[in-house]
Formats: sequence, C-alpha cells, structure tokens
Amino acid sequence: MTILKLSKIKSVYLLIILALCIPHAWAERTYHIEKILMSWIDEPVSKVVNQWGYPDEETTIMDKKVYIWHHDKLTSAGWLSTTHKWFCDRKLFVNEQGTIIRAESVGNNCPFGSIGQYSKWANKEKYKTIDVDHTKVLHRSTFTL
Repeated sequence: MTILKLSKIKSVYLLIILALCIPHAWAERTYHIEKILMSWIDEPVSKVVNQWGYPDEETTIMDKKVYIWHHDKLTSAGWLSTTHKWFCDRKLFVNEQGTIIRAESVGNNCPFGSIGQYSKWANKEKYKTIDVDHTKVLHRSTFTL
C-alpha cells in the first residue's frame, strides 16, 4: 500500500473513534451537572444561598419563584482578535414553602464533575448517593461561535 492510502485509512479510523467517543464524553458532562443540580431537590433554597451566595436574578414563572445564578467567563484568542463567552446558568424553581422542586442549567461551560471551581456547587450530603431524575432536572447545552 502506498503512504497516501495508509493515511486515508488512518483518517477514517480516527473519525470513527471520535464519532464513538464524543457522544459518551458529552453524556458524562451532562450527567454531572444534572447530578449536581439534583442534589439540591427537596432542600430549602436558603441552604443553596449559604453555599452558592445570593442569586444573580430572581423571577416568577407560573407562580413559582425561580432563582438564577450566572457563571460567565470570556476568553480571547489574541492572534485572531476574537473573544468567546463561556457560561453556565443554573436555575432553581422553588415552591411556596421555599423548597427546591426543579432545577435547570444551560450553557457551554457547565461542569463535568464536582471538582475545582465547581466543587462547591453540589450538595455534599446527597451528591455521592443521588440518581438523576430527568423529570426534575434538565440541562441544555448551547454552542456559540
């Protein structure tokens, strides 16, 4: 075989491997932010405020109080003179008693684990033992270029 044919074969194998691995990696990332948020379901919102600080926004949707925390950061590629916004917004829906009943996140920079700067996001008392309930937690990924 010629070098050109071997190069094409390697490229095809690489594409197949990437096609198989990327969805799994993305599912893991989504799983962890959902697990972090799920750890707060049925907890008083005051407990979250003690850990995360005051929310950046408060609103009401369908008679439910919604608290929103923004996590933003801008990066730039100096040689291209462009900036990119990385973000993860967390929304907690609270009932009349002040208990969290639902959670959502949206963003292109939500955590893939409870590590580093994200280590304070999870409710440590429940995080390790919790299973994600997709009726109460939702993560929407967004991509912006």
